[in-house]
Amino acid sequence: MTYTCGTLGLQRLGIADSVPRYTCDSCGAFQDCYKDDGLPYVWLINGKLPPGWTREVEKDFCTKCRYVYR
Repeated sequence: MTYTCGTLGLQRLGIADSVPRYTCDSCGAFQDCYKDDGLPYVWLINGKLPPGWTREVEKDFCTKCRYVYR
């Protein structure tokens, strides 16, 4: 699963604070799911991947890695 939900205040459980994001299954690059104004991107609302990303065999790849995988 490449979508990571946001966490806040869970340091006592060993979970670092983070924002909701998609992470590339190949290189680990990530794309935040919310704009600077706190609103989600339209692609997230529509249930799609970030622009330029692709899903292959249930794995998500960023723009850079999508060409390496093929």
